Amino acid sequence: MGQPAKPILWTFGAKLVPNLLPLFVGLPFWVGGIILARRGAVADAVEVAAFGLVICAVSLNWLGLIGNETLREKCLKRLNPPPGSLFVGISRPGFKNALDPHEDIGFLTFEAERLIVQGERIRVEIPRMQELRFGYAPNPHTLLGLGRWVTIDGGPDFHIHIEPREERSLRANRTLGIQLIARLRKWKHSEG
Repeated sequence: MGQPAKPILWTFGAKLVPNLLPLFVGLPFWVGGIILARRGAVADAVEVAAFGLVICAVSLNWLGLIGNETLREKCLKRLNPPPGSLFVGISRPGFKNALDPHEDIGFLTFEAERLIVQGERIRVEIPRMQELRFGYAPNPHTLLGLGRWVTIDGGPDFHIHIEPREERSLRANRTLGIQLIARLRKWKHSEG
């Protein structure tokens, strides 16, 4: 009998804390808004509650990646990607999850004639071809200006979304996505 499967790293628990902690940061403002509204200060209540939303968005930028470095290190050991691979969140078209937009986490690897997106559950090998297109697509982080998908589209054969997770903030990873698009386009047009 084979060894039991290693636990999957991208678990409900790994998603829970970074996605809920920013909400807890805003909670005191919402409670304050409720208290003000009950006292008849509706305009003040709306301002305080709205400020709570802003605080949540700002805190999500940093708190949304709590535990990311540990996940990256564990993924490195588990998946053993080649040097230079980029740590990314991964999602296939149609994936929906109320807690987190990433279906899986893993690495994007550039090879001479193909890209490899390797996660714990998902593995996609993408050959260099003329029809290959790269772009952006919105995800829940886009609503706050903190992220977006980098899309890799090979026509009807495959389509995958990735989001860099190398940096310490969502906003920095969004900027890294711009650099990633440029790198993908350069790779597509380079000689193998």
